[in-house]
Amino acid sequence: MSARLWRGLMFSPDLSKSLKDIIANSPRVLLICHEKPDGDAISSLLATRLMLFGLNCLDVQMVSIDGVPKAFEFLPDSNLIKSDFLRGDFEVIITLDCGDFKRTGYSDRIAKMIEKGTKLINIDHHPKNDIFRIAHLNLSDTTCASTTQIIYQLCQFFHLKLDVKLATLLFVGLYTDTGGFQHIVTSPEVMRMAAELVSSGAQTRLISQYLTGTKSSAQLKLWGRVISRARVSKDGVVVAGVTQSDLKAVGANEEDVAGLLTMLETLDQCKMAILLCETADGVIKGSLRSNNSQIDVSKIARYFGGGGHVKAAGFTLPGKLVIDKHSVSVV
Repeated sequence: MSARLWRGLMFSPDLSKSLKDIIANSPRVLLICHEKPDGDAISSLLATRLMLFGLNCLDVQMVSIDGVPKAFEFLPDSNLIKSDFLRGDFEVIITLDCGDFKRTGYSDRIAKMIEKGTKLINIDHHPKNDIFRIAHLNLSDTTCASTTQIIYQLCQFFHLKLDVKLATLLFVGLYTDTGGFQHIVTSPEVMRMAAELVSSGAQTRLISQYLTGTKSSAQLKLWGRVISRARVSKDGVVVAGVTQSDLKAVGANEEDVAGLLTMLETLDQCKMAILLCETADGVIKGSLRSNNSQIDVSKIARYFGGGGHVKAAGFTLPGKLVIDKHSVSVV
């Protein structure tokens, strides 16, 4: 691997060799992504599984506590992702794209496994969090646009061939976390990686068909309902909310919210978009996005106990949303 590809990474070839050594001595590996997974989380699970197969680790289980969102069920082998696991079955756990230990959905169980000798490996592109303190190995780079970008570089280091399936999975993570290559994190390195994945057979037409080309009428009605209430403030900020009543009114579900934040960003003169979404379990999920070089949304997210990147971050709060004309408040 060239020196350029390693520049700025928080892991090194030595750490990558350590990953290979751990895997070589650990026949049973559990892969876990964050709750309410997005495209990068699901594709990271699936791509890491294939990478481990390439390293002759064949006993690999994938887990997502909230399952696989419908939008990503087209991905190869997504039907193999389970929602639970037996605690004593694994020597190694690899957390993927998880910016917070609790967001695994299994934090207590994982902690007990670590106490009994299970090794924890963290592969992520979010800023340092509590997983960093307990992981035996951290393979991380906050300059990467997606976790699949890190997995791609690991595959290069291990000299693994990018076949159609692996290239497609890596591309999905990159595509979704850059908003279809629209976000400010779309660097020259991102485009070079995308080009190589396409050359390796990534099924971009299939990806586009499922992720951008097909939307249900309920999803479009939901987006129209929310956007019709949205207004950009004089400071360039748009705050929009999605209530459980909104979902019921149009026959949508929480998965139909995906992509709405990116659409809000396209509103004229918008510098920062904030989307607040009520969940069925009484929690409000806040998502923030900005492509303005002067705005760091991670600082706002941290204020509310969340975190994330400079240009994309999130948080959760207990409560309900009250939407009055064009204002959104939390009670």
